[in-house]
Amino acid sequence: GSAKIGAELARCLPGQEPEALAQLVADGTIGEGTIVLVGGYGMGFGEAGLLADAGTVSEVDLAVPLMIRPAPELEMPVGKRISALVSLVDVGPTIMSMHGVPYPKDLAGQSMSGLMRGITDKVRDHAFALADIHAGFAVIDDRGMLVHSLPQVGGPPGLGESWFGLEKPGEAAVELLLPRGAGLLPNAHRGGIADEERAQELRALGEAWAKRGLAIRDAVFVSPVKAGRVEASVREASMKRPVWLEAGPWTSE
Repeated sequence: GSAKIGAELARCLPGQEPEALAQLVADGTIGEGTIVLVGGYGMGFGEAGLLADAGTVSEVDLAVPLMIRPAPELEMPVGKRISALVSLVDVGPTIMSMHGVPYPKDLAGQSMSGLMRGITDKVRDHAFALADIHAGFAVIDDRGMLVHSLPQVGGPPGLGESWFGLEKPGEAAVELLLPRGAGLLPNAHRGGIADEERAQELRALGEAWAKRGLAIRDAVFVSPVKAGRVEASVREASMKRPVWLEAGPWTSE
């Protein structure tokens, strides 16, 4: 019931205003609303270089948990595990559409309510990401992802070797096609799938989206320090032509 859900949330979110959660449990409010738990990118460890920053274009950072418990009054299905491709930008439109709140139709996000009700089988064909540590972008589809990165710009040069096996990193961007799930395995970014036709399609989509994303960043980052960092890293790397790490069929070894 509601009390059990509230107790679990309080245990899972230490330090995140447990008093407020306890109050929601006590007055029964927590059983009336929609609950959304979203995983964050967190901190990079291991191959990510123990840096005090996040934001690599890899599944390690991008495949974060997303759990939604609809308000009981909505009478929506619960307990489903959905494998369709979604993005965190879809969370806002989803909550608003579930509760009948109007929202601008030109948002980057799409409502997942139809997917949750079983009316549709997909929300989007592609998801996108920008990064600072491995400056560049990623494009994800139902088959995998294209990583377009210039690791020397967003972080120490050593990241080019530790992530991509580049002994002498150059100025060109690195580009990889990886199957879905491959980015969670060791040495995933040492080689990729050779499929230039698919890479060209995803690259064009990624470059177009990166320009839009960078324009949004320019408007949001008011700090001169942060704005300068974005200008010097992601914008330059996103638009450079790549060099492929040719490895034939993808292998995790």
